[in-house]
Amino acid sequence: MHEQEPGRFDGANGVPPGPEYPGQWDQTAATPEQPTASQQDYVVQRHPEGGDRGPRTSRRLRLALTFGAGLLVGATAAVFAGAASLATHLYVSSVTLPRDKVQQQVAHVLTDAYQVGNVKTVSCPSRIAGGKGTSFVCSYTVSGAPAGKVTVTILNSQGSLQVEPPST
Repeated sequence: MHEQEPGRFDGANGVPPGPEYPGQWDQTAATPEQPTASQQDYVVQRHPEGGDRGPRTSRRLRLALTFGAGLLVGATAAVFAGAASLATHLYVSSVTLPRDKVQQQVAHVLTDAYQVGNVKTVSCPSRIAGGKGTSFVCSYTVSGAPAGKVTVTILNSQGSLQVEPPST
């Protein structure tokens, strides 16, 4: 058996090449025809007629995805616009009226318009709120005794009221 030079492998002594033998080639390394695993991720396919081709996506699929994304954006915008419009409508057309002022107005209408004499107190709901056409009932006393009820309707967002004739 002949002695092998360090750093050289001729296969005669049956010792395979590897990292433990300096100067030997690593069989897992890439050759020019065979890229490493990390290089394979970035290999660009060449089309037989020339030019690079990326991932193949059908034209119909791209069109469907574009249309779907546009539809989603449009629907989202419509929902936000509708919610904003509804909130604005509710805010603008709804009014909250101060109870004490409403009670004073009702007492004034009972005395002046319906000639109910000696109206002492008017009692309306604690929270008076709503839009045009919202109605509520207030009760009143004459000379300290319960006398009747009136239906009051909100006419507009400025707080104008309509007081119906009293019921006894």
